[in-house]
Amino acid sequence: MRKSIHDLRTAVSLNKVTNYCTKELEPLNFRMFISSLEIQKRIALDAILIVDKLITKNERSVISIGHSTYSAISSIIMENILISYMEHLDVTKLKNRHSQKALILNIKWLKGILELTLPENCPALPEFTRDMKYLKKLEKFQLLTSCTDAIIKRLGENCPNMNYLNISFSKKVTNECLQNLLSLKKLTYLNISSTYISIDTYKIILNQLKSITNISWRENGIEEILTDIDEEILKHKDTFEGKIKAPKILVGRCPNIVSLTLETSEIIDLTPISEFGTLENVTLNGVNFALCNVVNIFGELGIFLSSVYLKSIEELNVSILVKYCMCLHSLTIENCKFSSDEINTVFAMPHFQNLTKLSLMSNTGDRWYINNVKYYKDLWTLNADSVEGFDDDFFKEAFENGAFTNLHEFTVRKGGRISIKTANLLIDSCPDLKVIGYLKEWTGLTPIDTEMIMEKIRENNYNLKVS
Repeated sequence: MRKSIHDLRTAVSLNKVTNYCTKELEPLNFRMFISSLEIQKRIALDAILIVDKLITKNERSVISIGHSTYSAISSIIMENILISYMEHLDVTKLKNRHSQKALILNIKWLKGILELTLPENCPALPEFTRDMKYLKKLEKFQLLTSCTDAIIKRLGENCPNMNYLNISFSKKVTNECLQNLLSLKKLTYLNISSTYISIDTYKIILNQLKSITNISWRENGIEEILTDIDEEILKHKDTFEGKIKAPKILVGRCPNIVSLTLETSEIIDLTPISEFGTLENVTLNGVNFALCNVVNIFGELGIFLSSVYLKSIEELNVSILVKYCMCLHSLTIENCKFSSDEINTVFAMPHFQNLTKLSLMSNTGDRWYINNVKYYKDLWTLNADSVEGFDDDFFKEAFENGAFTNLHEFTVRKGGRISIKTANLLIDSCPDLKVIGYLKEWTGLTPIDTEMIMEKIRENNYNLKVS
């Protein structure tokens, strides 16, 4: 213990906070004592999430003790659960602002950290910038919207092993940090989209840091970048993220793209994308499926694709994906408007045998497709938000069809009426189930039902997390 929590006896609710923390962390402390180093790292992450809940649960204490005292308490609690050999940390998983700040204020203790993700509009940035001198092993860093030239300077001075850097949408990152970026010789991924770094500066970076394997540029002018960079350098790029008006230039200059993310609200013929011979992962955002000839991409390359992410797509003909994306493992459809196209006998198609991850969020006109989701035989992950067709009757029929029995993760919210019947089906029929998400938001569950489900999990000692 670097400090004692009891140093802050003046806090009105401190004893309550301390007792709650001790009780919640006691099982983890015992496991930490008997576990290997790798397991200890995972337990430490669990402890951080528990403390996040603790800080959230006692947040009304802020009214009586004040923000500064409560922040101090939060910081001390967080400090005492961190272990210096933690290697991976995603602060965005903490939902409470006090928790995030407390963790960032104690970042100096994590001298073994390799991967760090900070939240947008990050708190305690001056303190973090100051303490970056302790993060000499850092290899992967992500900070959207809030990064600064000063932080890039610290990375250049202290993090020689940095290979992944995503600082997109950070308006305080400018051309002034060029030399610091160029000092990161091991970079393989760099995303500076929507910062104040100019096209000319980005071209310098790509020309000099030849180990970078991605091109990420969400502003206009990507054609200029592609035209001015040496063709031999571009042959080594396997990832493209951004806007484009001339896809033929992209295909011609970067023939070895494996992962493609296209954002556009313009009507552009995307047929040239079908000429990529190495494409495995496709993300499309803001595209009109029909007018942009997206059907030509999936018709030609669908059999080779491993993952597809479709966001804000107009006239989405999902039957094209079902027909041509036979080996697809991951499919995400978010905020899309489906077309009325349908096909028959979908249950016999390979697409429904191979998909392992499906995410459906806030779509419209998707009734035909939703009716056929019950034919996915080998799903490991099902995520859904605002899918009206997902109710007790749907899941009963799905399990009767032999679907969903391989689920590891089930997170469904704001759909149809889901009750304890579906919860019991999941628990009894899915031996590998690890996560049930948004249980408390199910409209067919009473508080008594929820307690019965939790009791069933405890009595049978299931390795199942409910959130």
